[in-house]
Amino acid sequence: MEPIAQVLPNEQQRPIAQPTSATPPSTDSRPPPDAHLRRLWERMTALFGHAWVSAHGMAATLPETGRLSIDGETWQRALVGITGAQLAAGLDACITEGGEFPPSAPRFRAMCLGIPSFARVRIEVGQLEAKRSPFTRHVWQFVDGYAYRQATIRDAERILRGAYDLAVETRMQGAELPVTPEFELTHEKPKPGCRTPEVAKAALAEIDQMLNPPRNPALVAEDERVMAEFGCSREQAQEIVDGGELAKVGMDP
Repeated sequence: MEPIAQVLPNEQQRPIAQPTSATPPSTDSRPPPDAHLRRLWERMTALFGHAWVSAHGMAATLPETGRLSIDGETWQRALVGITGAQLAAGLDACITEGGEFPPSAPRFRAMCLGIPSFARVRIEVGQLEAKRSPFTRHVWQFVDGYAYRQATIRDAERILRGAYDLAVETRMQGAELPVTPEFELTHEKPKPGCRTPEVAKAALAEIDQMLNPPRNPALVAEDERVMAEFGCSREQAQEIVDGGELAKVGMDP
């Protein structure tokens, strides 16, 4: 079976990140405000209707006491450290995913944190780094690039799956995602210039000058003298001069 490197873009090997030091978990342990939890219930009810209400109730609080219900407490704990913008991103992901039933609390936290499916990560790994999502770049921090590229497709799948699980674990604990690169170095082939007869003629003249550099003036004078003396052609005169044959033909150099 062929190595996975044949279907991946060329990329330099990098050290594998350590989840305990390179990607420290966030220390933000604040639960979401009551207003966020109330708005979440309203949005989920609007999106999933009876499927949400039958599972979690009409509100996160008990009508008798106003305190959080079991479901409310569970979702509050699941969303510790999640900001309002991340909650909105999670709700948008629910719409994009198009599921018929509401996600579980852990799954919704993953959606808020921008954790895509493994299938999506597998596709993005085959793209240039600048086109990968922040989470896929986070996954790649846990991959031995050399081993992955030399592995068979089956082994590469296992390596990537292990890195994905580590990335999910650290991200769910609050690890920050890598910053999106502002640019990526690329090599662009130079565009061919305009080809005209004048340009071609000048190029040929330059090549001819490189292959046939101008003859030394002193040698040219000797050529002329040999041609006048023996009535030979310039090429023959040059052979006589260059070959040191002047003495043999009775001429002093």
